[in-house]
Amino acid sequence: MLIGMSISEAARSDLYTGLRDVSGPERAETLMSAIPLHDLDEVATKRDIAELRAELRADMAELRTEFKTEIADLRSDLTGQLDALRKSTTTWVLGLAVTIIGAMTTLMVVALNVG
Repeated sequence: MLIGMSISEAARSDLYTGLRDVSGPERAETLMSAIPLHDLDEVATKRDIAELRAELRADMAELRTEFKTEIADLRSDLTGQLDALRKSTTTWVLGLAVTIIGAMTTLMVVALNVG
């Protein structure tokens, strides 16, 4: 068996019985308490959980920063697009007004010359 692998309950019980017979129940209990019940890879310690919590908080802080940057960029893009739309709309309306005034002036000149 490899070190760090969990052992079956039957093998654990057999080991305890052998240790108890050789060393006595107190020593057998002490030694058995040092042998993990599960694979070491499956056991999470308080330190593991604290480290994971810290990593998650750092990741969330990074995401918040990225989202704030993205939102600021989107806001800037939208503001620029709205400004461009306002300018083009203003230009179009002024061009239309000039065209209408020119057409009306032409019509008035034609009407005056006809009459």
